[in-house]
Amino acid sequence: MDDIGFPNDQSTQLTRLHEWLKLRISELHDQDANQLYDPSRVFDLEYLDEIYSTLSLGVEEFNLDDDNPISHCYSENNLQSPRSCKITIGGDSIFAGVYRSATNLNAAIKVYLAGQLHLIDVVRASTRPVKDALVPFEVDLAPWDRIKVDVAFKVNRLKLIQNQDIAHDLLQTGNRKLVYESPTRWDIINSKILMIIRENLRRQTVSNVL
Repeated sequence: MDDIGFPNDQSTQLTRLHEWLKLRISELHDQDANQLYDPSRVFDLEYLDEIYSTLSLGVEEFNLDDDNPISHCYSENNLQSPRSCKITIGGDSIFAGVYRSATNLNAAIKVYLAGQLHLIDVVRASTRPVKDALVPFEVDLAPWDRIKVDVAFKVNRLKLIQNQDIAHDLLQTGNRKLVYESPTRWDIINSKILMIIRENLRRQTVSNVL
């Protein structure tokens, strides 16, 4: 299971990647009975909005930017807030190693699905992983498009599991709505992901206390 390789069939490739991501999550964190979402499901936009609509959010907002370690874009090369947000993938799979940020791991999975294996090591430690993960126009990104929301969710969760201080910061935002000053489409998606993870962390914290 650990060595996912690079199957030629895109459907098999997609399935094995999703199973590998689920394995990584289960290795790091036992599933809790109070889980907010179904961990066996793939997070697409429809399921993301479905779970997000169940959250009880306050009227106050909490502003995120790239300087905030909670942000999915944050990386420790940011000199104004040099806190670790690294993600470590063990084992002997093609993804094994230390990633500078959630965005770096996200980019590595994208180039893997695009068949650009030579870029995985490049984006792992890149200070500009989004740009370094750009692939030629003719490359088929359909497999990535089908799973990219699910990958974003799992990568953000891995970041918070491996960096407990940042998870604590996220919980300290209470039930405020997480927003970016000038949000892109993906900023909005990642904000929703972080708010869902926050509620799940809160439930697990309460469950552990009880």
